[in-house]
Amino acid sequence: MIEFHLGVRPQSFYDAKKLDLELHDKLHAIQKDRFSLQAARDSVRKKKKLVQVDIDPAAFREEMEQAVDHYNVVYAQQQAVLARLKDFRNQRDAIDTELDLLRRGIAELEADYKYAESPDMPDHGNCPTCGTEFENSFVERFGILDDIDHCRALVDQWLKKRVDISESLSLVEAEYSEVSKNLSVLEGLLHRTKENITLSELIASEGMKEMVSSLDSDISILLEGEEVVSAEIEENSANLKLDSKRKKSILEYYQARMKEFLNALNVSVLSESDYDALDKQITNNALGSDRPRSLAAQYYAFLYTMKKFNTFTLCPMIIDSPFQQEQDPTNEEAIMNFLISRRLDGQQLILGTISVDDFTTNSEIANAPRHELKTKYKLLQKNQFSSVNAEIGDMHDITLASDG
Repeated sequence: MIEFHLGVRPQSFYDAKKLDLELHDKLHAIQKDRFSLQAARDSVRKKKKLVQVDIDPAAFREEMEQAVDHYNVVYAQQQAVLARLKDFRNQRDAIDTELDLLRRGIAELEADYKYAESPDMPDHGNCPTCGTEFENSFVERFGILDDIDHCRALVDQWLKKRVDISESLSLVEAEYSEVSKNLSVLEGLLHRTKENITLSELIASEGMKEMVSSLDSDISILLEGEEVVSAEIEENSANLKLDSKRKKSILEYYQARMKEFLNALNVSVLSESDYDALDKQITNNALGSDRPRSLAAQYYAFLYTMKKFNTFTLCPMIIDSPFQQEQDPTNEEAIMNFLISRRLDGQQLILGTISVDDFTTNSEIANAPRHELKTKYKLLQKNQFSSVNAEIGDMHDITLASDG
C-alpha cells in the first residue's frame, strides 16, 4: 500500500486492477466452457463418421417417430434430474472445501497459540514466518482462542448443512436411477434391427447432426462473449499503466527528505542505497540506537511525501518512547527537536514516555498538555466512556459497516 499512500498509483489504478481480475476470471470461465463444448463436438463428429446410414427415413417414419418421441420425453426427464443431481453434488463439494479451509485454519491457530504459550516465549517476540514484532500478552492469546472457537462454530454449521444436502442428494440419486432404468428399456427398443439397419443407428445419425449443429451454435455464442470481454480488458488496461515520470519525482523527493532527516538525527550508518526504493526496509542496516532515529526519519519522509503528492486526512502523530535504545544526551536533544519542529503544519503530536522529565528540556512543549497515567497498564477511563462513545459511536459503526 506504500505506492497508494505516497501517490505513486491513484485510486483509479486499484479500481482498474480489481476490474481486470474480475474480467480475466470471466474470460477464463467462458473459455473453459468453450473448450468443453469443442471437445464434445469433436467427439460427436468422430463417432458420426463410424455411423453409416443410407436409407429412406420414410420407411421407418411411424415407428421412428413414436420411439423417438417417447425416448426424448424420458431423456429430458433424465437430464433434468441429472442437473439437480450435479447441483447438489456441487453444493456438497463446496461445503467440503469450506470445512477443509476451516479445519486448516483451526490447526494453524492452535499452532500459533501453542507457540505463544511456550514457556520460552517472551512477552514480545518476532513472528517466525515474517519477522514482524508482536506482543505476546494474555489478551493476544485469548484473541487466538476466540478465533479458534469461532472457527469451530462455523465447522458445526457447515456439517449440519452437509447432512441436509446429503439427504437431498440421496433422494435425487434414487430418482435418477429410476429414470435411467426407464430409459434403458427404451434403448432396447431402439436397437431392434430391421432390414439390417437398426432404428437406433438411424436416430443416432440424425441426432449427431443436430447435436453438432447445436454445439457449433453454442461455441459461436461463447466466442462472441470472449471478444466482448477481451475488448473490455483492453479498454481497462489504460488505467493500469504506471506514470513512470511521476514515480521518479516521488522517489527523488522521498530520497531527498530521507537524506535531510537522517542528517538532522545524526544517523550516518545508512547510505543512499539503503533507501533507494520506496518499500525498502532500512532496519536491515540500522542497528542499536541508530534504528529508532532511522525509523523516525523514514516515517517523517513518508509524511512529507504524502503531503506533496497525495491527499489524505491529517491524523495525530502518536510516538511512544522516542528515546529507545539508550540514546545519548546529544541524540535525545536531536530527536526531540526533530519530532517537534518537523511535524506537518497543523498536525497534533502525542508523545508517550516513562518519565515526564524527558520533555522538560524543549521550550516548545514546556506548556503542552500532559496526562499522567496513575494506574499501570490502563489508559482508558470508565467515567469518560459514555461521552466519548456518544461522539464517535456513529462513526465507528459506519466504519465497521463499510465495504471499503
